[in-house]
Amino acid sequence: MIRYSFTVSFTNGGDTGMSDKHYKYGATMGRYCPLQMGHEIVIRTMQEMCERSLIFVGSANAPWSLPLFFDYYERTSFLRAIVPGAKLVPLPDFPGDNRSWLRAVKDLLLAADFPADETVFFGGSDEDVLVLSEEGGMQTHIVNRYDGTTPIISASQVRDALIHGRSLEGMINPVIREAVQKIWHDKWPQFMQKR
Repeated sequence: MIRYSFTVSFTNGGDTGMSDKHYKYGATMGRYCPLQMGHEIVIRTMQEMCERSLIFVGSANAPWSLPLFFDYYERTSFLRAIVPGAKLVPLPDFPGDNRSWLRAVKDLLLAADFPADETVFFGGSDEDVLVLSEEGGMQTHIVNRYDGTTPIISASQVRDALIHGRSLEGMINPVIREAVQKIWHDKWPQFMQKR
């Protein structure tokens, strides 16, 4: 089942003691290469709507490439700086093998004590959660990044700005902006030699 949200505003039920959480378990996943404002909106929405939340860091084992310029350590450092205390889980790639990838997702949920059938996966578009919902039968919730309420941004746009020396203002949280730029600047010459 796919659910959508466009803007999120919750209030506690006052003295009723009712939780403002819509779901018990929530998860989201991405490569976060680098973490950008669109990712943050999905993560924060999930945290607001779920009692417990889990962040899968995809392509944890992937080789260095332009789309995966930042390694797992760097990507999780960005996440920890922006979302302190978040529960992060490395998710390896299984190229061309959705069945094994879905099994890994469900095994990692189980290891984190998140029942797969009760966990709602949050994404910024239908495409973000397509394999989970259609092939995995998982529950999903879309934080629509194309409805005008959130910035339309991608990590590819951020990397393009880094390559061409453009400002990252509005793309990356100021808390990590300098670290992202420094890592890029330090690693870019080595990356270009590798090519």
